[in-house]
Amino acid sequence: MKTIPLSPFLQRRNIVILLILFQIFSCNKNDIIFINPHGNFGKDPGEFSTKRTIAPLKITYFSKSSVRASVVINVDGIPVDVLFDTGSWGLRVLAGAIKGAPIDTDSEWVSYPYSGGTNLYGKVAGANLSIANLRSSTPIKIMRIDSISAGSAKYHATGDSTMVNNGLLHGFNGIVGVGLRVSSGSDGVANPLPQLPGAGSFIVHFPKFNDTDGALILNPSEQDLKGFTFINLQPGTVLLPNGYNSWMDNQLKDTLSVGGVPYTSNVLLDSGNPVSFYYKNATSDTAKVSIGTLVKFSLGPPFAASTTFTVSEQQSGLDLVETSNYEVRNVFGIQFFFDFDVCYDQKNGRIGIRKK
Repeated sequence: MKTIPLSPFLQRRNIVILLILFQIFSCNKNDIIFINPHGNFGKDPGEFSTKRTIAPLKITYFSKSSVRASVVINVDGIPVDVLFDTGSWGLRVLAGAIKGAPIDTDSEWVSYPYSGGTNLYGKVAGANLSIANLRSSTPIKIMRIDSISAGSAKYHATGDSTMVNNGLLHGFNGIVGVGLRVSSGSDGVANPLPQLPGAGSFIVHFPKFNDTDGALILNPSEQDLKGFTFINLQPGTVLLPNGYNSWMDNQLKDTLSVGGVPYTSNVLLDSGNPVSFYYKNATSDTAKVSIGTLVKFSLGPPFAASTTFTVSEQQSGLDLVETSNYEVRNVFGIQFFFDFDVCYDQKNGRIGIRKK
């Protein structure tokens, strides 16, 4: 039989096909492959999974003093873009943004305060939630926001509004608190992420500053967890609706040094706060740290992370730090998440830190 040699083009094509097949079959199932899952963005999948899931975190640069992160969550099939906040707990959505959703609403009126002065009011509701391709197997309690107040202003009804002119919720349909704490007055509204199927843990991954695409990794693999230093937390007194314990994630130890002067206190990692704060004293005025000042964040003991920078722009997410006279604590705001990946583990009561 006569053999007909392949043309150079066909030879190259076959080599490429063999290389692709080799890569597919040699890939370890735990390899870290960050895929932006925009194919599921805003869609409600037909079945729930317990597998590793990546959802987009969107970074929005509103102004020099306001950089925010958000995630899309489907509430009974209706996608809502909500502020992503590690400093609070519970999904709270404007009633107008989920109008028509077949949620089961309680008659009891509840409220939730935020440290910036905003108070949200509404009713507890049960809803099926999904993020990317991870869907709740049973309804999860959320808060339907029907009125809001800020500072000393009286509260006003939000009606059918899908967004409101409020400093906390500006540009969003609501807020999702993913902190590990919960209080008895929360009426079961707690961090929804560990209530989704899986291992009760997730990784918050921000991009480089000025980029817009981050990632929320739910049910991370062992490969995802490499390089993290974990801090064990003190347990809270209230259980989540699925039986997981709550944990005091606002009692991490830290020292924030400003111009060589150390301020040691408990610290909260707060992705929903555009500013980092340190408590100076009860009588000093609040003020921005001056340009040219050397600042150092140190998390621990036990030591978990540190970063040092010189204030040059007073830019949210980059180097915006202020003094506080409100409460004896420090707050590492959104800037911390540009410098570190953070893993939250509701099941095991720990937070992991990994320098980028």
